[in-house]
Amino acid sequence: MSINSMRKGMQGWFRYVVYLLAIVFAAGIIAMALGGGFSRSRDEAGGSAVKDVAVVGKEKISRDVFNRAVDNQINQYEAMGRALDIFDRIQISNSVLDNLINQRIMVQAAKADGVRVSKRDINSKVDEIIKEQVDSIRESVLSKSKEPKTDEALNKALAKRQKGLTLAKIKDDIKKSIDVNAVRDQLMIEGIQKNIENKMDKSDKALAASYDELKIAQITVDNTKLKDDEALAKANDLVKKIRDGGDFAEIASESSDDLYAASGGNRGSFMPKYYLQKELADAASTLKKGEISDPVKTDNGYVIVKLLDTKTNLPEDFNDSKKKKEYLDNYVERETNIQFNNFFENAKKNAKVEILDPEMKAHKEAMDIYNTSDPNEIKLNALKAIKGYESALSKVNGETTATGNIYAQMAILYDMLANSAIGVTDEEKKEAADYKAKAKEMVVNALNYTESNQLRLMLAKIYIDDKKYDEAAESLQIVSDNAYNAPPEIHAQILAFAEQAKDTNKFDEVIAAEKKWMEDNKDRFNTQQPGIRVSP
Repeated sequence: MSINSMRKGMQGWFRYVVYLLAIVFAAGIIAMALGGGFSRSRDEAGGSAVKDVAVVGKEKISRDVFNRAVDNQINQYEAMGRALDIFDRIQISNSVLDNLINQRIMVQAAKADGVRVSKRDINSKVDEIIKEQVDSIRESVLSKSKEPKTDEALNKALAKRQKGLTLAKIKDDIKKSIDVNAVRDQLMIEGIQKNIENKMDKSDKALAASYDELKIAQITVDNTKLKDDEALAKANDLVKKIRDGGDFAEIASESSDDLYAASGGNRGSFMPKYYLQKELADAASTLKKGEISDPVKTDNGYVIVKLLDTKTNLPEDFNDSKKKKEYLDNYVERETNIQFNNFFENAKKNAKVEILDPEMKAHKEAMDIYNTSDPNEIKLNALKAIKGYESALSKVNGETTATGNIYAQMAILYDMLANSAIGVTDEEKKEAADYKAKAKEMVVNALNYTESNQLRLMLAKIYIDDKKYDEAAESLQIVSDNAYNAPPEIHAQILAFAEQAKDTNKFDEVIAAEKKWMEDNKDRFNTQQPGIRVSP
């Protein structure tokens, strides 16, 4: 990753967090103002009966807030023409809940950091939002007009669209749609940035120091393979060996648990400090050339840092007054975002979060499956997640959306277990067959509540593996009929599954239909499905 792309990424992440709150009330305002609106409600579609979805500290995230945020996100995707499958919707729900939790964490951290927001601040922000939305409506309504886009012109155009619709009414509707609590939260989070920026050292010395670059080597002791105290003890032993005269590169090659072990711990070229993990950069900054640090606790375990070399890489025009201002602005923006990210990560580590909704709790538990690389632990985690879904299923009161979601996720887990089973001994073969049978059962159950191309494909694959080609062909035909506007990868899967068993001649119709789709959509397919080309 280049330094510029990393800096842009951090800036984008900050802006995403800051403006995320606005999505809750801004998405759909234009549609509402022009007589549109939302077409769905999760309350009507189904979901858990639990009143609150999660609690952060002492603040609860209500089901109403959660449902509206999910609906807004779904509407945005569908407005862009994206067809959403059940698994897309589950992912959206997970993402929305994460965002809402992160918002509460940040707002609480902002309060603790002394950020305060006045009514005047809120009113000013509301006026800004109204203006932005009105400008968007103005551009949309008057896009084909060659006349000046004045308020008078807008009012005339609105009156033609809907009797009694005026700019004043739109402004009033937008204002009523804005959640002032969400505005306050947004301003609270922006206040963190201002506090960070106000405390920052903006001197020439600090700016010049920001161009310091380090060349380091490292040894990592993974604390997921050992107990934390054992990992620390091992790291301390390695430090002692090196300081007693042991060769750092040899010990790194033999003992390090990261990808740099192959190069004796050497991370290669010089890197700006901000490119490095903060803990490692801080440790390296205290060292003289050739020295090693004590073990440094990181998310990846305990790391021993060796400083190989340092240099300051100042731009040639650093002392040009105009360029220096540009360099200072970039430095302030970059450091603000780095410190904001660190502030957020620390706040997140210290936050007390509890998921109350049984479906969402089960989804979060399922995401823990791959916290380990050990196949046996992955299997145990998958079985634990299935237990979580079974528990959630007993608590959702049979409401269709949550029930379908849960069955779908259980199908994925059972299918994963079936495909990962070794199947050498009779007992192992039976276990794999049992998992596959459960996967099929869960798919069928899920399809009783929702139609899904992904679930149909999974069912077709199970039938093909069992050599039940009539049933497989029927499933693939349903997907093919439903998937005309689906992403290209769905069509690639349909064709791959059909061709897997094409010798039966039961899939000829599906294969022909999919090849025709690919021919009709070859430009789209070749762009979105790299590696699979459709000939002109």
